[in-house]
Amino acid sequence: MRTKRITMLAGFAILSAVVWITGCKAPQAQMQRVSSIEPVRFQPEDYLGRDVQVKNENDPEQLINFALSLSVRGRHNQAAEFFQEAAGKFQSEGNELAVSCRAAAANEFLQAGDIKSFREAVQELKREMNRFQTASVDKQTATVLALGEIALGADKPSPTTPAPLWDLYPTTKAGVEKVEK
Repeated sequence: MRTKRITMLAGFAILSAVVWITGCKAPQAQMQRVSSIEPVRFQPEDYLGRDVQVKNENDPEQLINFALSLSVRGRHNQAAEFFQEAAGKFQSEGNELAVSCRAAAANEFLQAGDIKSFREAVQELKREMNRFQTASVDKQTATVLALGEIALGADKPSPTTPAPLWDLYPTTKAGVEKVEK
């Protein structure tokens, strides 16, 4: 049962990977630079497969595009590290950029198979989110949070857990039926 659960987790992680790449590219995220607030713009996904160079590591747009390019090329651990750096380094309106980048980092660690770092990244994501963000979490972030809860040993889903993941929890009806079989 444990192997089946881990296989299902990996499947959900892969499905959510593409969604997470776009999740961190939220156009409403605003970055504060020295004296003004400017929107962060991201490269089209077909460009991200190329070797993206960072000329100014204090530019959130360049740092995040670099992380996205690493992810597209399958370098998930490195992408996660850059997403975490961006989450801690740059301020955004409503803290949206940090939340998106922490969720992207957690997803990257999961894709890399680094479960310990995935668990830590999910805990950082939970700490980063305010109560309004937690209550109105989008499906992609809810998926990462739910997978993190499962990885941390949660017995039952939270109110924001997407329904397809309920079967992964041991105390849900479907989960109990699967254990009994």
